[in-house]
Amino acid sequence: MKTGLVWTVTQATNTPEKTESRPDTNGALVVYGATRSGSTTGADIYWTPVAGGAEQQLALAGDQRNPNISGNLIAFESRDGGDLTPNLAPAEADAR
Repeated sequence: MKTGLVWTVTQATNTPEKTESRPDTNGALVVYGATRSGSTTGADIYWTPVAGGAEQQLALAGDQRNPNISGNLIAFESRDGGDLTPNLAPAEADAR
């Protein structure tokens, strides 16, 4: 975050797994993919406010990865866990 001429770096997450990947931001939210230990849904999409706040999880069956955000829409790749072929399909979710 830049205030005047000074940049401030803030860690967006504080998880022991450190599996977050492919972050993107709309200026208000940071979205990223992660695999959390104990998750029953596989790799998921998470987001957190840039200014700090609670992490949100988009918990869908199968694996979701490679998130991008524009406005309040999060686009990502999704793979059905029951699908025998490793086809990824585009998907989107509203972060509101």
